[in-house]
Amino acid sequence: MEESEYLSNNHTERIYIGSLDGFEFERLCGRIFSKLGYGDVKLTSPVKDEGKDIVISSSEGRVLIECKHHLNSSIGRPTVQKLHSAIIAERAIKGIIVTTGFFSTEAISYIREHNLPIELIDKNILCDLATRAGIELIDVDKEDAYILSFPVSSTETMENNLCLFIEKKIYSYPIPIREKICIKKREISLLPVYLIKYKVDAVFYTTVGCIHREQSEGLFFLDGDTLKYLDKNVANYLNGLPIEKLIDRSNIDSMTVHPFKRIINEVKEQAVNIIKAKHTAYVRYKGNNNQVYSMKCIPKKRDIFIYAITQIYVAMNQLLFKFSNQQKNISMIDGGNKGFYPLDNEGNIFVCDICSKKITKKGILCNDCGAVVHTKHFFRTCGFSCSLCKKTICRNCAFYYRKYLFLRIVVCKECKERLLIEKNIYCLPFKQGA
Repeated sequence: MEESEYLSNNHTERIYIGSLDGFEFERLCGRIFSKLGYGDVKLTSPVKDEGKDIVISSSEGRVLIECKHHLNSSIGRPTVQKLHSAIIAERAIKGIIVTTGFFSTEAISYIREHNLPIELIDKNILCDLATRAGIELIDVDKEDAYILSFPVSSTETMENNLCLFIEKKIYSYPIPIREKICIKKREISLLPVYLIKYKVDAVFYTTVGCIHREQSEGLFFLDGDTLKYLDKNVANYLNGLPIEKLIDRSNIDSMTVHPFKRIINEVKEQAVNIIKAKHTAYVRYKGNNNQVYSMKCIPKKRDIFIYAITQIYVAMNQLLFKFSNQQKNISMIDGGNKGFYPLDNEGNIFVCDICSKKITKKGILCNDCGAVVHTKHFFRTCGFSCSLCKKTICRNCAFYYRKYLFLRIVVCKECKERLLIEKNIYCLPFKQGA
């Protein structure tokens, strides 16, 4: 799936603040202020920032922001004094200090006593601002409380979705497919999955100047156990589903939950490695001596901003159901009312009961014996529609008679008997003469 397809889906944005380093925290703050419309947000150089990490240009003037990612720690008066000096030097209208910790009494008193144009934003206020910007900040210590789940369908809905799925390949007349399906057993396992959303902005220089810029954003899913890429087709399916905060368990007899066992920092590290590999480019450029060189451009960690790691449970279903006269089974990812994604054992359903070949295109359900067969496979046909009443039948239940010597007319048992009585036409069993 292309990144643009992924990004079309509006997934919830959640950020684990405990997993951020200092530079990532600055970019988070810049993102929040930008989303809230504070003005034109620019991050300063990470080295020698001279008391400011972000500069906001607005119609009223410049605002300087100092970011301190000291989780649950105190920010004292020296930080306030340093920012105040920067405000005076750059003639800014105000300053803001943002922290994931809290401010000391001394720092607060110093601002009040000198009536300084400095606003203090601690972790609680930051979380409120982030929420208004559409971002949920989460402490790593509380990550288990923020696990979402894709919706889980009721057994009735699952049975209906199963009918729709089978009807795409198997045709039945006059008895509809749904009258031939009944779920006997359903086992549900909730599997852990991580949804990663990120941005990359990496610039590569040589002595000739900038030779490449990797600027992109995207999202992907990781398996919660192995931290490997989720299957592309499964990820494509999940991306089209809405994320719900609650699981409907009212119609489910049993559910096995596989817990998240990886810590967020471990997930983040793996995600960074994947993003680096995904956005590595091989660039050819001409040097000052007119020689052609090649360079492997690998984004650095500071070039990657992971702005959402969401823990999601995905419902894996194991179904045992009766289809016509036989027991069948299938495994699928459940999408609630959005249908399901079948896994690798759908062949258990779509196999011809006569020749045991897989039904790859269109098959039929025999309305006499209940066999599932293909209509045509190379030179052998195992299923037909009666030429007179259109009933779907298999070759073992079919009869035929000749017309114009070379034309073979296939009929069902009832039509065979009616032809004999009404037109004195004798039909042969198809399985004996074909």
